[in-house]
Amino acid sequence: MNRREFLATAAGAAAFSGCSSLLGAPRPEPKFVWSELIHLGMNEWHEIPQQQKWPNLTDPVLMKAVADEYNAADHVRFDEAVWARVSKKFADTGVNQVVIDLGEAVQYPSHPEIAVKGAWSPDKLRAELRRLRAMGIEPIPKLNFSATHDIWLGMYHRMVSTKKYYQVVADLIADVSEIFESPRFFHLGLDEETAAFQLKGQSVIVVRQGELWWHDVLFYIREVEKHGSRAWVWSDYLRHHPREDFVKRMPKSVVQSPWCYCNETRSPEKVQTKAVVALAELGYDTVPCSSNCYSYKDAMSTLVQFCRGKFDPQHLLGFQMAPWLEMNTTFEPRWGESADLLAAARKA
Repeated sequence: MNRREFLATAAGAAAFSGCSSLLGAPRPEPKFVWSELIHLGMNEWHEIPQQQKWPNLTDPVLMKAVADEYNAADHVRFDEAVWARVSKKFADTGVNQVVIDLGEAVQYPSHPEIAVKGAWSPDKLRAELRRLRAMGIEPIPKLNFSATHDIWLGMYHRMVSTKKYYQVVADLIADVSEIFESPRFFHLGLDEETAAFQLKGQSVIVVRQGELWWHDVLFYIREVEKHGSRAWVWSDYLRHHPREDFVKRMPKSVVQSPWCYCNETRSPEKVQTKAVVALAELGYDTVPCSSNCYSYKDAMSTLVQFCRGKFDPQHLLGFQMAPWLEMNTTFEPRWGESADLLAAARKA
């Protein structure tokens, strides 16, 4: 029995949770998370090159940088020197968790064909996880299996819901679970799977609906749980479907992240706000998410204040900031800003 198989057993899970470290590595698991989402892999948006329009962003240099980063590339776009400074900023300002969207930027042992030029080896990624943990930051993996955001899968993103696809997904989840040493959470994405989000940026539009969508989502969840982690998803389904459907099918074990980016908490009738309220009322463990990608610099503080008193404290696991930006020198100031805004929200 290998380490992955052991951790998937009840005895393995108990042994893992009963010690503060595995193989000598510190394992920070904050009770309340102040999380940042970063992208090691960026191939999630435009298979066909597009000029991305960004609300309230008028600087031509930033506009071009944003347009470029949302187009798929054959190489890793992640400046490690910038990340070293940004991660220190995170630690200094109280960020205690980082969700790492891996995508095409890892040499997965089971499917090395997915990796692009400059993809990180498992050993390099493990070393980075140790560094983050030593800084008091909990690293959480993310693989987005939304059909809108799975360009990173290469040839497999056109095989959704086939036998081969399911095997590849299972293999990748197993690989990542082993590299991260059975992480506490495993983010599966699952946002924005509609035709509208794919019309301009993808060569082939794939949208699952009804029983097929649920079949695949529950498959992902089972694969994550098989390796001792809790699944974590964006709560987009709840935003666009009756809550009765959501409650009937979505396991309570799955951590939810509704997103509110544009101060919609000031308009309770808005769809973003409704999802937050619904999750609070339904008793799902939740990590609400905001962003500094728009010009609303107080969106995170507003969201934190909005959630006060609405959640049973045991179900509000924390908050997350999602800048949705490439890790490079152009956007380094915005990464620093995201940490400062999250820190301000924590004190609000």
